[in-house]
Amino acid sequence: MYVVIRGRDVGIFIDIEVVRPLIQGISTAHYKTIRLLGEGHVIMMEAIAKGTAARL
Repeated sequence: MYVVIRGRDVGIFIDIEVVRPLIQGISTAHYKTIRLLGEGHVIMMEAIAKGTAARL
């Protein structure tokens, strides 16, 4: 699983094939590989609280 924090869309995704088009070509895109859904939720909520999550 992956959490996209900055990209064409943000959220938690299962497949890298879905994630690639959301981040390719965007120098400020940011994503992380996660093992658990809850881990992704925490990362996303922290990014939203810090103001670092963004659709680009």
